[in-house]
Amino acid sequence: MSEMEHYRLVLVFALTVSSFHGCQGQECTGQGGAFRPRIVGGDEAAPGSWPWIVSLSYGTRHYCGGSLINEHWVLTAAHCMDPPGEENLTTIYFGRHNISTLNNTVSRGIGSMWCHPEYNQTGEMENDICLLKLTEPVAFTEHIRPVCLAARGSTFPAGFPSWVAGWGALDEGGERNPEALQEVKLPIVGINECRCLNIYYVSETTICAGYPSGGRDSCQGDSGGPQVIRLGSFWVQLGIVSWGLGCARPNLPGVYTLVPEYETWITSVVDSSASPGFVLFDPPDEDNDLHYVCEDKHEYYNTYYTSGVDSGARLDSCQLLSLCAILLLRIMLAF
Repeated sequence: MSEMEHYRLVLVFALTVSSFHGCQGQECTGQGGAFRPRIVGGDEAAPGSWPWIVSLSYGTRHYCGGSLINEHWVLTAAHCMDPPGEENLTTIYFGRHNISTLNNTVSRGIGSMWCHPEYNQTGEMENDICLLKLTEPVAFTEHIRPVCLAARGSTFPAGFPSWVAGWGALDEGGERNPEALQEVKLPIVGINECRCLNIYYVSETTICAGYPSGGRDSCQGDSGGPQVIRLGSFWVQLGIVSWGLGCARPNLPGVYTLVPEYETWITSVVDSSASPGFVLFDPPDEDNDLHYVCEDKHEYYNTYYTSGVDSGARLDSCQLLSLCAILLLRIMLAF
């Protein structure tokens, strides 16, 4: 059996499982996302190709991304809504493409905000996830559609391609910003390798993506946006743009909140009658990261990950300030 036939079988299985998770009922879509090679190092997206992506803006000025998961709710990163009160200043735009115009867009305010109650409690940027309830539901159109979410138990082998889209900076310094929505293809980096490469703590509830050579990545202004995977014409959100050391640096993959780890929390917050669609994603690929051995351990590696198990170690004050500064810089440079 060919590799493509394997993927088709998995897709059929995923779609079957999705019916038990409310996917069909909420019409989360596999449509969109032009299949292009390669945001930093990305390409301009075709209008309407990512119909679930939203722009969080102060007035009309974009500062973070997010994803539409049903007609009432948007999923984003908790650090985009930090400090509290950001929700009162934020307008959410749907169907947006060019950042300087609002043609064919729909806007909504935030009626209520539910960020994870354990967000950043230890200073490790863990649980960087937030749900925003709209002031009124949004109608679905060709350019406005919800995305399916990866269900708990999904697996994402190292090297598997993912995509990120957003209006973030085109370079690490934030000196160039796009006029139109950008998209980039990024391979999954296994958590064992990601921990070896990042000097900051990488939680079990995150997933990493990027190229060893760098050059392509999400960046400031992309925070909160969706990381999606493709199987045939079917798209599923697995991650939320969270943090990274710089943008597109060699051997420094970006870190994304791992959505399937929060299925129970998401469904507990979102009204059960409007539950978003969850899809089990479990391709047959062997995950080479399971056999990855970190041969060049950074100075904090053993403290963080004792005997291959999280030690529960916390960042020292210097590391914490550095990580907070990185996240703050990403948001500030979006302006």
